[in-house]
Amino acid sequence: MKIAVLGYGKSGQAAVNLLKKKGNPCIDIFDDKIDAYENIHGFKSGIYDRVIISPGVDIRNLSIPKEKISSEIALAYEQIEDSHKIIAITGTNGKSTVTYITAQILSNMGKRAAFCGNIGKTFSEAIHANKYNLYILELSSFQIDLLDSFVVSGACITNITPDHTDRYESYEDYIKTKLSITKFVKNGGFVLLPDDDKFRTKTADFKGRKVYLDETLSKILKFDEKRLFFDHFYVDLENFGLYGFHNLINLSYALLIVNEIYPLSGDCTVLISNIKGLPHRCEDMGYVNEVKYINDSKSTTVESTLAALRSSTSKTILMLGGRYKTGDFLLLSEEINRIVSHLILFGESSSLIYDSLSGRIKSKIYSIKLLKDAVLEASSLAMPGDTILFSPACSSFDSFNSFEERGECFTQYVYDMRDSKNAV
Repeated sequence: MKIAVLGYGKSGQAAVNLLKKKGNPCIDIFDDKIDAYENIHGFKSGIYDRVIISPGVDIRNLSIPKEKISSEIALAYEQIEDSHKIIAITGTNGKSTVTYITAQILSNMGKRAAFCGNIGKTFSEAIHANKYNLYILELSSFQIDLLDSFVVSGACITNITPDHTDRYESYEDYIKTKLSITKFVKNGGFVLLPDDDKFRTKTADFKGRKVYLDETLSKILKFDEKRLFFDHFYVDLENFGLYGFHNLINLSYALLIVNEIYPLSGDCTVLISNIKGLPHRCEDMGYVNEVKYINDSKSTTVESTLAALRSSTSKTILMLGGRYKTGDFLLLSEEINRIVSHLILFGESSSLIYDSLSGRIKSKIYSIKLLKDAVLEASSLAMPGDTILFSPACSSFDSFNSFEERGECFTQYVYDMRDSKNAV
């Protein structure tokens, strides 16, 4: 069998490793960014029996018969044991954190759970580790697009807001892809959804168990007791260390997923007391000169920045910028007027954001080209008790290779300031 792999990033490399383990030596690799391989542009599928597509590769302009298309996720699924379970998690925002928290809770219960897919290990790496029998699998819309024969025990869709407008013809097409995860849920399985008429209507044909979460948490969150109460169990939030109200939503999704697999009862606080968050997702960096720094580099959409802003309770200096992706920055104006004293813009989209918000917010706006200089400007404006929120609402690709690289640079700038202060 002759196989082509389009895209040789993390997913493509995992696919090649898996194919070689299966004894497939006839593999051709195509990648536009690596000189050692032929470019994907102009790829012809005629001589290949199977074409493995990496999720970052846009194949709309390539002529590849549908029956030949596959993916690293599909390859790995072919290796899974029948007794093992998969829970698929998708959504525009929050899916990585929900995946990570869910796996941690299950591990705290003594279960052999892996978080994998679009986060952490690739699916095939998790399977071949031979340590797990439960896979909490984060799937992007692009990964879902490439699925065919695939069965999961349950699924969660955290939310759907406009995103990836460069890859989908319309917002409706993007919604359709996200919701299509439900067709892979086995008979008797479950899907967890936001309690919203849009989701109720669009999943009306789903025959399994539907569980809804009201994202206001009005029925389950007791602020005065600092607890989340569900039907048969509760958790004390006193030692839950993740920043922001949106992480209470993420925690609620995770607990409901776990409850569907292994029903919970009574006081389950012990399961969440050591939960950690992912880097660059509303990550609390601590204080420098009595100013709190929050690293939310993962925020690449207006909606994710809005969630971070809603969690801010102290006077905030907000840092926005990067490469414009999608969304209306005016959606941030109410929260900016509520809590933001200064708005620092950086990177390629500075002018666009300035034009969107100038005259519509009370905060003073600063436009600064480089992220490093923007961090220094924010720190010079901050007063003791303030929060500096780095939540760009844009992609990182104007100056960085990924949101992780951007977040690591922000972290280093903060650490440099801390070291400088300690040296004085």
